[in-house]
Amino acid sequence: MNNPDICVVTSAHDFNDDRIFHKQIKSLLEEGLSITYLSKPTEVEFHHPSFTHLDIPQEKSKLKRVLAIHRLYKKCLEVNARVYHLHDPELVILASKLRKAGKKVIFDIHEDYKSSILATGLPFKGLIANLWDRYEKQVCNKLSFLICADTYIFNRYKNPNKIVLGNYPPLRFLPSIRPEKPETFTIVYAGGVNKARGVERLIQALDKVKGAFRLSLIGPCKDENLLKLIRSKSYIDYHGKVDWAEVGSYLKKGSLGVALYEPSINFTYCTGEGIVKIFEYLGNGLPILTSDFPNLKVFVDDNNVGDTTDPLNIEEIASKIEVYLNNPDLLKAQSIVGYNLVREKYNWDLASKSFVKLYKEDLLELA
Repeated sequence: MNNPDICVVTSAHDFNDDRIFHKQIKSLLEEGLSITYLSKPTEVEFHHPSFTHLDIPQEKSKLKRVLAIHRLYKKCLEVNARVYHLHDPELVILASKLRKAGKKVIFDIHEDYKSSILATGLPFKGLIANLWDRYEKQVCNKLSFLICADTYIFNRYKNPNKIVLGNYPPLRFLPSIRPEKPETFTIVYAGGVNKARGVERLIQALDKVKGAFRLSLIGPCKDENLLKLIRSKSYIDYHGKVDWAEVGSYLKKGSLGVALYEPSINFTYCTGEGIVKIFEYLGNGLPILTSDFPNLKVFVDDNNVGDTTDPLNIEEIASKIEVYLNNPDLLKAQSIVGYNLVREKYNWDLASKSFVKLYKEDLLELA
């Protein structure tokens, strides 16, 4: 494809990432825009007359991805797009190089990267986080546009050209009728299956829950000890990594969705918009039980779509789950509220309108 409208670049995400590919790229193609997509190699087949995919090396570490930036920069210049849309923190360096070359650049900020660095075990992480934060803001505040996954991130940058674009599900992903609750009370977790996202404590809590229930786990797990624990529990159905387009078939069979993030600095700031599983749960009629971080608690309580709990308190987690297990009327009432809320407010079909407008009217000046 010669001189596409947009060049989308990700060095860390999979080709068929839900935010990048299924939502953003597909929405732009539907509007008649042409796209060249640079990502890791893939076996996914996707054909569209206005779409081209170019492989970039699959580097496993962030350091190697940073070292490969210059080669990626040369490839971007060869594409010669009208606008460059970049994802992943290390691509801030690429954004700076492209801006200096006179290119229009959008940077899509998925999370608070300073907090992510502080949550690692790196030596001198405080110094590294502050230096990175200063550099990132210096670059991002000069770019053509910023897309922020939540309001907390939005408020961190002085660039006036920015929007919040939450990780909301498209309506096609959701059932057209609110699913009936399964005969056996079923707790659902979808996402990375690891300790940082509270899966181990959830299992410890469920060992204390009285009554009939099942736990449905959807997502990859790289922790062998946690996998061993999962396989030892007769009440767990572990489905492993599932293609994003198929996740909904598991969610609609659930009763309650859980997202029990541990109180790490890269989670506690969350305002909700960037947590895709929350809206996928709600859109499938599942009330949510999530960590009692201040911003998440406001979202859950104000909308009456579930409850929050101390994610480190096993007894409290068990107690909150038992409330739903023993109270089908509460479960149904909050199920209806969440199901309708996503259709009326928190869905990609609505959010994509501002996203597409940004491209067609502001960046490409097609209006």
